[in-house]
Amino acid sequence: AALSGACAAYQQYQSEQDIELVWTGPTTEYVATRRTEQVLIDIIQNAESNLFIISFVAYEVNSIIEKLIEAVDRGVKVQVLLESSIAQGGRVNQDGVEMLRRKTPNIFLYSWKNQNTEFENGGVHAKIALADGQILFLSSANLTQFAMEKNIEAGVLIKGGDIPSKTDLHLQGLIDTGVFRLIMR
Repeated sequence: AALSGACAAYQQYQSEQDIELVWTGPTTEYVATRRTEQVLIDIIQNAESNLFIISFVAYEVNSIIEKLIEAVDRGVKVQVLLESSIAQGGRVNQDGVEMLRRKTPNIFLYSWKNQNTEFENGGVHAKIALADGQILFLSSANLTQFAMEKNIEAGVLIKGGDIPSKTDLHLQGLIDTGVFRLIMR
C-alpha cells in the first residue's frame, strides 16, 4: 500500500510539472530538443496576461520583438529587465533598453542600477522568460541573433509546479521593493 501510494504521489507530481531540455547549437540523433528561439516564441505567443523577460543584452532579435509587440497588442503585460548600457551606468556597449524603447512601445522596461553595497557593481546576468506564473524558461541565451541561431545555448523549460509561481512572486517582489526600477512604460 505504501509503495502504491508513493507511486501515485509521484505520478500526480509528474502530471503537475513538465521539464524540457532546450538546446541551440549542434544536435545529435540521441536527444530530441527544441531550439531557444522556438521556445521563446512559443512562450510569448501563449502568454495570456503577464510575461517577464530578463536578459543581459538584447539586439538583432526581430522575431522576438515582433512577438512581443503582438503580445502587447492582445493585452499581455510585458515586462523586460536588461543590463543598462555603459552610458546609463551599466556594463554593455549596445543599449538594448533604448532599442526596445523604440521598437516595442507599451512594454514595461526595468533597470537594476542602484544596488545596495552587497551587490555593488553587479550586473543583470540572468536569462529568464516567465509567462503567467506558470511557464518558466531558464537559459544561457541572451536576446541576440547569435544566441538564437549560432551559439551553443542550453536551457530548461518548466511548465507547472511551484517553481514558476515562486519565480513570479520573487520578480514582482523585486519590483515592489524598488530593486527593479521602472524606466519606461
